[in-house]
Amino acid sequence: MDDAAARISGLEWMTAPDLQPCLWYPERLVSPNSWAAHIPFAFWLMQRLQPRRLVELGVHSGNSYIAFCQAVRRLDLRTQCFGVDSWEGDPHAGFYGEDVHEDLSRWHDPRYADFSRLVRARFDEAVAHFDPGSIDLLHIDGLHSYEAVKHDFLTWKPKLSRRAILLFHDTNVRERDFGVWRFWAELAAEYPAFEFLHGHGLGVAAIGPELPEALRPLFAMAGEPEGLNLLRGTFARLGEPLMRDILLGTSRRMQGEAEQARDAAEQARDAAERDSRQAITDREALAARLTTAEEAKYFQQGLLAHRLLEAEQALEEARACRDAMQARLDLVLNSTSWRAISRLRDALGRRPVLNRLLHRCARLGWWIVTRQAPRRLREYRQARRTGLPLAPQADNGTQPTPPRHAGPAVQVKLRPEPLRTAAPAAPGSTALRGTILCLSHVAPCPPRAGNEYRIHRMLSWLRQEGWRVVLLYCPLPGEEPSAETLQRVASEYADLVLIGRDGRLQYQFSDPQTPAAMAALKGHSGDFAARLDESAPTGALRLLDQVRVFSPDALLEVLLALDGALQPQAVLANYVFMTRGLPLLRPGVLKIVDTHDVFSTAADKVASFGIRNGTALSEAEEGMLLRRADIALGIQPEESEALRRIAPGVEVLTVGVDMPIPAELPSITAPVLLLVASANAMNVKGLLDFLRFAWPRIRAAMPEARLDVVGSVGDALPGAVDGVRRLGRVDDLQAAYAAARLVINPAVAGTGLKIKVLEALAHLKPIVLWPSGVDGISPELRGYCTLARDWYAFGEAVIRLLREAAPDQALRRERARIAALLSADAAYGPLRQALSVLPAAAAPAQVAE
Repeated sequence: MDDAAARISGLEWMTAPDLQPCLWYPERLVSPNSWAAHIPFAFWLMQRLQPRRLVELGVHSGNSYIAFCQAVRRLDLRTQCFGVDSWEGDPHAGFYGEDVHEDLSRWHDPRYADFSRLVRARFDEAVAHFDPGSIDLLHIDGLHSYEAVKHDFLTWKPKLSRRAILLFHDTNVRERDFGVWRFWAELAAEYPAFEFLHGHGLGVAAIGPELPEALRPLFAMAGEPEGLNLLRGTFARLGEPLMRDILLGTSRRMQGEAEQARDAAEQARDAAERDSRQAITDREALAARLTTAEEAKYFQQGLLAHRLLEAEQALEEARACRDAMQARLDLVLNSTSWRAISRLRDALGRRPVLNRLLHRCARLGWWIVTRQAPRRLREYRQARRTGLPLAPQADNGTQPTPPRHAGPAVQVKLRPEPLRTAAPAAPGSTALRGTILCLSHVAPCPPRAGNEYRIHRMLSWLRQEGWRVVLLYCPLPGEEPSAETLQRVASEYADLVLIGRDGRLQYQFSDPQTPAAMAALKGHSGDFAARLDESAPTGALRLLDQVRVFSPDALLEVLLALDGALQPQAVLANYVFMTRGLPLLRPGVLKIVDTHDVFSTAADKVASFGIRNGTALSEAEEGMLLRRADIALGIQPEESEALRRIAPGVEVLTVGVDMPIPAELPSITAPVLLLVASANAMNVKGLLDFLRFAWPRIRAAMPEARLDVVGSVGDALPGAVDGVRRLGRVDDLQAAYAAARLVINPAVAGTGLKIKVLEALAHLKPIVLWPSGVDGISPELRGYCTLARDWYAFGEAVIRLLREAAPDQALRRERARIAALLSADAAYGPLRQALSVLPAAAAPAQVAE
């Protein structure tokens, strides 16, 4: 046993972490082959240096730059990479066409576009876009004359960091007017330096004054001849096979091109022979057809005569129609009524105010005749009273989008009225536990977005737990529900109040006493600014405007009336913007805010992808809103930690969402992908990038593949796309999931819990997504997701799953386990514990009729 241990110990050098990158094989090897000899060293250097920013000047076909990018991906570094080149060539590298840049971009963009950019510019043009002291690794491989390399170094030197490493290629080339070797000798005399002689030479210099500790042994080796020769020989032997592979690939390609040229020549010869034989046949056929030429001429003349006759008949009909219309016009102009009002028309033309008044009276008369008057007048009164424009209907995404500026609080007279729906309301809860008031700006049903689904599932669970849920639904301006939507909500929630911006309060309750509390609000017009001290100079006007849009005074009037009438044990506000009225509640009421998102961190998560978050808050602003509640619900663990940091005095619970697994889930063989998403900015960007970088490769590998796009994200599609069906908004997703073989979530970043990911797993469908797509999802469920870190890998994962015989087999085997992980007990357990300590329901206060 000791001998075996000794043998293993003697081989430890073969598995040393520093050695492994040197043995990686490059993903891309193309001509020219000189730099390929240094790729093993490039891999090793990236592991040791771990640069924060890398810039390469002179990318050409990309052997060196792609090697750096491969190391960033494989080592999971946080390096930003920039490859700068004009892609026109120079006297040393030779001049070339657009095909070099196009070929490199096709390889680079799907794999590395998330952290790397190919910058098409002159070196002197690009330098202005980099901050001083920001580059840790600079590789110069442009024009190789002495003057050019010295100019490039001096131009870019201010951009180098204090730990910067500089690479110079072709330091060992001394023919023509190459002058890198001359400038390298000057540089090596001034800075710590190391030079490889193989592969046309590569110089490595430590330009920054703070030499990284991990690279000190490399530069120390430059002063030890024996070690220097050993190191140079090792990397030369590692790089030599890569150079041979490029030459071998080039030879094979040239041989293939020669064979194709030979085959093309043979095909051209065969085609010429076929054309010759066909010409003889055609000449013989033409001679035969000449005998029937006269017959063909007579046939054509007859056809033309027939068409001419049809045209003359159509012209006569048009003239008759014109004469009839002229006769009717003359009849109107010569009528007594027309002549009688001619002077009135002339007079009104000189009096525009009177003209507009008569037109409005005529329009009102038309509305009365066509039964539009009630709706039109209601819209007019709403605009006059609220001072808010009636915006077009907006789609609810995963985040609310308020108007830019709401202005001061708007006072309206409240007009309560019982809600009249075509369908009866669902029976109320037995309320064994008590009452919970829920504040929401979206309709929980039918759920068409993630936040609507979460609200609906949580309220359904509360009712199953024995709570009476009273929904106070206050839609944002321009998002008022249609009659159909209101009917759906009323049929689901027996206790409902719809708060309109014009003061109209439509309500229904499952008990006969509560309506009296609503009726007592008639004519109320409260002003809560003073009671909430909203005029304090410390208050932010932008935040106050936003909160008043979500929580207008009318909502606060209803909240306080029901707080007194129903004596609820808890109030649940959805989103921090609806916490405005919580400080006014009775003592002892448990105040809960379901955050859905952390708005002070959301902007940072998506800003690097060029997306602006319209509801972003500062931590101080969000903390102020959170501290109005006793409990804040975080939708996933990472965001719960952020909430604890922002509002340390508030209890934070992690409460997700449950997902029932359908009873029947057919196994699909058709290569159909499904994307379900709303039209928020990250979803739109993800879909468009998927269609640009991954979809062409998928379609090339599987021409029969199809993508079904469900939800408002499909509105962003640029017209018709091959293989893509835009299904729009659907009420029932069961059929869409049933027809799909797998699901994709191409959004590269986002916030909150990715509810659509859980939805896909609940339907036992494989899903391909980016690592951010599993944020907040339990490790057990993450194992069922296929993660991709670049668009190339994303497309390859989709192709592989579509080709598998049964990609959902593992999910089907784990059905019971997945159901437990997505159950209500797993999602709402912490909330159940918090509610369990509340006192029993008290008798509601009596309100006089």
